[in-house]
Amino acid sequence: MVSSSQIKACLALYLANRISLGQFEDWFVPNTRDIRRTRSEAAMSLTFAIEGVLSEYLSRVLDDRELHIELQMILHAGNTILEIDRPKPPFVSISSSDVVWERPIDSTGRPPISEVSLASSPVALVPVEV
Repeated sequence: MVSSSQIKACLALYLANRISLGQFEDWFVPNTRDIRRTRSEAAMSLTFAIEGVLSEYLSRVLDDRELHIELQMILHAGNTILEIDRPKPPFVSISSSDVVWERPIDSTGRPPISEVSLASSPVALVPVEV
């Protein structure tokens, strides 16, 4: 089942223009279809809020700018800490725009950039080789 942090990560990719609205919807719809079965109130609330905004956009109640504003507000409402399992070598989180990027620390102390990939299911943080 999809988590609220996965939904937020994918939404952040869209809002940062890393993926299109169509790509976001292609991930969002199948991954949240059975959201009522989850035990996560946060995931359900987030899903229903996004569905409402998308419905208003598709009904032309909202334009592109208003869609972005509404989704930004949803993304930042009740900011939470994302817990990520720490692979070896240790990772540090830094923020660029609205997307959380993961960078492994190398022996020089400079973290090479990792990629954030959008898999067919959950959003995955993929470390780069050091």
